[in-house]
Amino acid sequence: MRWETKPSSRSTSRARLVGLILCAGTSALAGCSSMPFVQPAESRFGTETTTLTAADSKRLMQDELWNTANLIGGQWTLEFSPIPYRCTTADGDEGARYEGVLRLTDAVSAENFGAVADAVAARLRSQGFRVRRAAYTPDNRIVMGADAFGAELSYTRESTSTVLIGGGACVPTDYKKLRYEEGQELDRTGTPQPPPAPETG
Repeated sequence: MRWETKPSSRSTSRARLVGLILCAGTSALAGCSSMPFVQPAESRFGTETTTLTAADSKRLMQDELWNTANLIGGQWTLEFSPIPYRCTTADGDEGARYEGVLRLTDAVSAENFGAVADAVAARLRSQGFRVRRAAYTPDNRIVMGADAFGAELSYTRESTSTVLIGGGACVPTDYKKLRYEEGQELDRTGTPQPPPAPETG
């Protein structure tokens, strides 16, 4: 999955390919061989800019991941611990967002994985996410949701794995300063342990 908002190698390759086609097919483009390739525009997250702090956005994203995991049931492991990544807010300002991944250690049974996907979609809607089912076939389910501030959550159930991927709101902040401060904290305290799953009722 994308953890940075920098252009991916695939999108960069696509941009280079487009540039080569334009150069090869248009003789009027003088000096085209020395023209820099046009990079894809950086995506903005959400349609509104949040007033949350980075710490609040991180906590809300973690809670949403674990609450959704508890809704599904089973044993989950934290595969990717949340750390900040650079993003661009809806207003075009520099920001940071936290992302994390949970993986189910046992498979969702074929008898109820459709009902589980429906329950995840219903929960996302109740939390203010716009829900889009990217895939809904007899063999898999992918449910994706995003809110107005750029927070995202996706549930993917395939034949061999079930994962939840969460991304918090894009919070306006000095990204380099935030990463530096978190790096200093890691140097001081060592590698943090993953937060425990909330207790289920």
